[in-house]
Amino acid sequence: MAGNSGLGRIPSESWYPVLVTIAIIMLCCAAGCMSSFGTEKKAEAGSGGGSGGGSSGGDNAGSAGSGDGGSGSGSWSSPGSDEPETSTWQATVSATEKVWTKLTYVRKLEKDTSRSEETTSTLQFQGSFPVQVDHEQDYQGKDIYRMHFTEGKRSFPVSGSFSEQSTSLATGGEAGCHPMDSYTFDYEKQGTISQTDFDFGFYPDGKMIQLDGGYTETTHSKSVSSDGKCDGEDTDTQDGVFWFQCHSEADDAKGTEFDGGQRDFKMDGTSYVITCHVKNVREMKDDESLHYTSPSSTTREITMRVVLDPVPPKPKKLKAVPGGPYTVERGTPLQLDGSKSTGSITEYTWTFTKGAGCPSSVSIGSGTLTGSQQTVTFLCPVTAKLTVTDGKSTDSATVPVSVTPRSWETPFTLSAEGFDTGFMATPPWYNSLSGMYEGGASICGLCEGTADESSNLLHPAPKGGSWETAGGYRIATVSEPGKPFDGYSYTADYKVEMNRKTVINPNILPAASGGKELPYGMGSFYQHNLDAKYNVDGYLAGIRKHEKDHADRMKQALRSADPAKDIEKIIEKDKDTVKKNADKKLHDTEKLICQKSSDASQPPMAVTWTGKLLFPTADTNEWKEGTTSVGGYRADAGASCG
Repeated sequence: MAGNSGLGRIPSESWYPVLVTIAIIMLCCAAGCMSSFGTEKKAEAGSGGGSGGGSSGGDNAGSAGSGDGGSGSGSWSSPGSDEPETSTWQATVSATEKVWTKLTYVRKLEKDTSRSEETTSTLQFQGSFPVQVDHEQDYQGKDIYRMHFTEGKRSFPVSGSFSEQSTSLATGGEAGCHPMDSYTFDYEKQGTISQTDFDFGFYPDGKMIQLDGGYTETTHSKSVSSDGKCDGEDTDTQDGVFWFQCHSEADDAKGTEFDGGQRDFKMDGTSYVITCHVKNVREMKDDESLHYTSPSSTTREITMRVVLDPVPPKPKKLKAVPGGPYTVERGTPLQLDGSKSTGSITEYTWTFTKGAGCPSSVSIGSGTLTGSQQTVTFLCPVTAKLTVTDGKSTDSATVPVSVTPRSWETPFTLSAEGFDTGFMATPPWYNSLSGMYEGGASICGLCEGTADESSNLLHPAPKGGSWETAGGYRIATVSEPGKPFDGYSYTADYKVEMNRKTVINPNILPAASGGKELPYGMGSFYQHNLDAKYNVDGYLAGIRKHEKDHADRMKQALRSADPAKDIEKIIEKDKDTVKKNADKKLHDTEKLICQKSSDASQPPMAVTWTGKLLFPTADTNEWKEGTTSVGGYRADAGASCG
């Protein structure tokens, strides 16, 4: 549902206008259901117009058009009795409206002017209160019930909320308050509804039920633009109007289904119970000024329930019922629901205290929230306390909110074997047996071909000293003014991973596996040893086993101290502290992996192969027998782990 952002986010050609206030009409009739918006209560009913029911006037005595456009026998007729009978009833009202809009268009005469937008909104409120009802008869002698007319605004307590989120991308003349080639705009709005003025009238045979009135909402809106010039926040209190109508043309007192929804009217004991649900989709089509480049539409879904009890129920004892107990994943919004509290409640108040497992550095303050329902983002366990009052006394109850960690784990994967291209992957000259060449290596497979392939353990490699800068994790800050974790930062996403790849010196591989010929016409190292009956296959197997041992130790070290588990639960008021703590944990983990996977780690790495092979000489172009081994202990191994 469109709120007034002042930024023209919804084009005038779309289904509903951008208004300063919010209003709803819902008509459920044999031909279908519809809803629209207005900014003020209608003063009198219209006649004719097919199936649309008329609205109530200032004294709720308007007339309605019938299904065929006539006026005498429709859903609402002028009263015939002189003096109505007045009694006290109990009215219980609840309503919810959800609206989704998605559009993409260009202006036909301005090819560089375009807009794409997605908007969602939700309005809901509920309340229960006594009302004065007039009982009279129309000119045909049929009973009519309507709210007793009194001068001035009639306010009743309700509890409700309104929220709206919108994301748009515009170019050219659609680019809002700061035209540029391309402009993005994010908008969100939240509001609370605490009271309503209320009016109704209906025939007890179910032909019509009408509710209309206004409410006061307090909203907080926030906008973020791509260039920052349209950023802003605003808190406002404003009056809105709602108007729900649900009626039919024919004698269907027990209810009927419609193309877009369903209506039901029944007696439940001594209560009149009216329910209506409708879901409509309005597609946006090209006109003389706009061309929609992809399917664009607005979907509106409305649910209404009204219970009118001619015999006021015995007042229930004032009791706070906070719902729950609640369990939610860290960083996920949760709705607290105190709507099952009983009594003639005029105010709901929520307060919060830290629960077990909340870090000592977190102080959630003493702020309060009002309304029977509240949606809050929780970062650690708390105890929520709901206090209700009827203006004379209060009652309170607490409920735990358990916050579960997200199931983060640093992935460990192995890439397929490849060729060693490092500076030590040289031909295996006889005079290099002291360690100047390598048979193979374990590298970062995701970094292959870069300077990080030999040094990087956790991927991506940090940039500027931080994994956040490299995209390894993302920090988010809760923006919920007045709520317990407003302003706190936490890690919202984690993408660090570990990948190892065994690479073999191509100078020792067989030609069928991509092996290289030695220089100076010396032929193939592998084939020469194979022909001479030396165990060159055992040598290659030992190299692969040694590099696998490195990878296995790395995986074991990662699993013993997975940084994801600790980073997931970091919560700090200062965003830089979150970054510092997360980077330290990742650095410490890399150091541990390096140390635990080194040759000198405990237990020391085993020798995976030892024996004699033929090695070429670079100076005499001949082959000499030499003894070599793979793996084993090196005293300096691990000393370079930072």
